Amino acid sequence: EAALAPGSGEPPAPPPVVVSVAPATLTIAHRQTEAVLCECRVRFLSFMGVGRDVRAFAFIMASAPGTFRCHMVWCEPNAAGLSEALQAACVVMARRVGSSVRRGVQTLLGTLKPRRGGAQTP
Repeated sequence: EAALAPGSGEPPAPPPVVVSVAPATLTIAHRQTEAVLCECRVRFLSFMGVGRDVRAFAFIMASAPGTFRCHMVWCEPNAAGLSEALQAACVVMARRVGSSVRRGVQTLLGTLKPRRGGAQTP
């Protein structure tokens, strides 16, 4: 809210950007130069949300243990598409993590099963 409030000491207008969401990453690039301004791994997403003004979208990423960075973008005409795309990326990431955890547990359980056949010691 404070970032959107008008004031005498407003910072310069942020550059126009393009936000790209892939299953594993979110990339913010300068619209004219295409220089990457920020690239975040979806797995480190802590929070995201649309503001009271539906054009405002923000997300918080874990950048290091105990360190978080907040990013805010102004979307035209609104933040719905970006929000849905990032939510979908989170679902894909959760499914990947869930299936890899299941495979790991199955592998672990497979190593703990008693072997059949052969001599057994008392």
